[in-house]
Amino acid sequence: MAKPGRAPQVPRSEPSEPQWLPADFWQLSPAESMRLWIDQSRSAAHRAKFDLVLEPTEAALTPLRLSLDDSPSQCYSTGSRHYYVSFADGDAYFASGQVRTPGGARLYDAVFSPTKYELTFATLDASMAQAVSARIGSLPQIQVEYRQDYERPKRSSMSSAWSSADGRGYLQLWATAAPDMPIVWSGTLWNWGVELAKRINFKIDQEVRLNYANSLLTRVLPQHVDLSSAETDEAIEATVLAILNRYVADASAMSQPVVQIAVEVAGERGVAVARSQIESILSDAALPASDTSALLAEKESLQQAIWAIAPKLKDYGVRYGQSTSHIPEAQVLIEQRALLLAQLKAIEVSVEDQERFSFRQSLQGALLKLELAEDVDALKTWVLEERYGARWALRRLHAHYPAAYAEVLESSLQRGDHQEPGEVLNRIYIADRARGVRLAQQWIDTTDEDALFVDCFQILQRADAMPDESAQVARLIRLIRADYTNNYLRARALNLLVPQKEPMRYTDLSVDAALLYVIDPKANGFPDPGYNYTNASINLIERDAARYYPLVMRHVDLVKMPHQKEHFLVQLASYAEELRPEDRQACFDWVRKELRFTQSNVNSLLWIVWRNDWRILTPELRAMATESVGEEESEDAVYGNTETRAISGRFHLARQILALWSEPDPMTCAKLYIAFAYQHGFQISTNGEGRSAAPLRATFLPALARLDAAERAELVDYSSWCQQQAALSSVKKERITQLHANFVHMILER
Repeated sequence: MAKPGRAPQVPRSEPSEPQWLPADFWQLSPAESMRLWIDQSRSAAHRAKFDLVLEPTEAALTPLRLSLDDSPSQCYSTGSRHYYVSFADGDAYFASGQVRTPGGARLYDAVFSPTKYELTFATLDASMAQAVSARIGSLPQIQVEYRQDYERPKRSSMSSAWSSADGRGYLQLWATAAPDMPIVWSGTLWNWGVELAKRINFKIDQEVRLNYANSLLTRVLPQHVDLSSAETDEAIEATVLAILNRYVADASAMSQPVVQIAVEVAGERGVAVARSQIESILSDAALPASDTSALLAEKESLQQAIWAIAPKLKDYGVRYGQSTSHIPEAQVLIEQRALLLAQLKAIEVSVEDQERFSFRQSLQGALLKLELAEDVDALKTWVLEERYGARWALRRLHAHYPAAYAEVLESSLQRGDHQEPGEVLNRIYIADRARGVRLAQQWIDTTDEDALFVDCFQILQRADAMPDESAQVARLIRLIRADYTNNYLRARALNLLVPQKEPMRYTDLSVDAALLYVIDPKANGFPDPGYNYTNASINLIERDAARYYPLVMRHVDLVKMPHQKEHFLVQLASYAEELRPEDRQACFDWVRKELRFTQSNVNSLLWIVWRNDWRILTPELRAMATESVGEEESEDAVYGNTETRAISGRFHLARQILALWSEPDPMTCAKLYIAFAYQHGFQISTNGEGRSAAPLRATFLPALARLDAAERAELVDYSSWCQQQAALSSVKKERITQLHANFVHMILER
């Protein structure tokens, strides 16, 4: 059961089975073990109507080998999973390959949203192979029968379940009875987390068999055999060779989809030792019809044209599937899309030809990748021509030739290849800041595309390299106020007009006027005035909380959903320290009420209490505090709700705040504050600035003032120790280092 390229696994004497398998699953007869497994998935209603029986007239199969093709849900990514299992005596093995590309990924996304591969090969010992084979082969014997005491209805009320995460499966099984003719089980591959009891209905058909065979291979077998994907270069090379060598020796010893993924992995990861096997497979690979390449290219061109229309229709507010629009320009686009869809539908390419073309394309592409991996000019040409494998070529440039990567992105951008040039510009800026700034400065004054202008503004603001800043800010304000600006673009513009870390970067009063315009529905007449209301309101509060809080609250009913409104009010309450006394009291009263009944997550309310140092709420916090770190915390700490509910759980944050408020010993209090800061990071002030400064002044600094020089030196050592411990579990090393520097400065200078 060892994998090629891996150290042998230490066998487990008693492998732990998934809790959902019947007891004694491996000790029972194959048919009975599978019958009990299916039986426990049935609902009580199903058991009342049906018996699950073993049909003696149905002979069990003896599988020699099988292949399983899984096309998962394409909601979030495109791809497929493929499995091949041999049960042959003396040469039993499991192979699988998976390829997955994030949904909607474009060429320039190749670096940040890459196509991912998984490849596995593992040998199986004879007893495990026989046990799995027999259980899959017994599935046709399991049948559903109406109970004798049940009166069969004329119409059934049995329900069924489905999930958007369901996929499609196609299993081919070669058995001793007909070794050259596969038995096929196909249908929906279930998401096992959704209403499994409703998946079993009136018969154990091929879909049920497909799903239990799939689960046995992908959920049960990994409990006994290491089926993890090869990761290291050595393991990948060994796995690729194990799969390709078997296929070269005997094409029936491995499924073509698994071989295709192994070939693509060889090209992607530079497995040069597999070149001869790939060439051999290519020489024997069947040819598709002569016009297949041209037809598929035409289909791809039409599909790209259809996708190009989609964002334009979205800007006009046209929904998916909408066939008419009162906007003339939108109606023209709808008709263009309908024509393109009709042309696309008219192109017919057989499944067999598509599979042959795809297989040969993978083989030829892998050979090219092995040949041209170090040829920078060839890689650049490959990307610019957008040939098959261009995503790999772009990743290769990014990883090994960053200057060429930025250059090729700029070349494609200057040619106008991209529908979203701002996205590509951002990729260039990340790779080569000087080049990105130069391009942004070049285009910000010349582009008439609002989205590209916002992208240029963002880059130049981040680089502090804005030409004629006042003019660019004025254009940004015009964009925010325009009624034709879509909500998403307006939200981005608002975030640039009032940067979170520097809300007063632009001091001109026209900034405030634009924000006030956005939050006033009578003034702006926007079709969806509530969409940007919360963003603009927080921007105003960040600029001048005392002045603008009453104006913001005047339009708070623009937030229609109750839980969204509550979340927004929590955000506003975090600025309570900066408000006028009457508004601050209103915030305090609201928070006190929320600490009894709320829709919000409780920690967000506790942080408001902490930031404002509202010690008068000690009784409320004491009622909800955990007793110790070992006590289980309520999930309401971090999860809100769409409905108001009474707070009844216990919370660690309440206990920690109370400990800081009540600690009389100055050294202990100071250490508690330091530990608290390292645990919660940005919520805690360590430099006397920001909205969390009140507890620093009320808790840490008074304790620090009571310590002598020796005690302060001990406190510096304690902060250093906390820094070391925090660095072990956090990736935010810069933040941790800054925390320690701030504490050292306060301890030694104040």
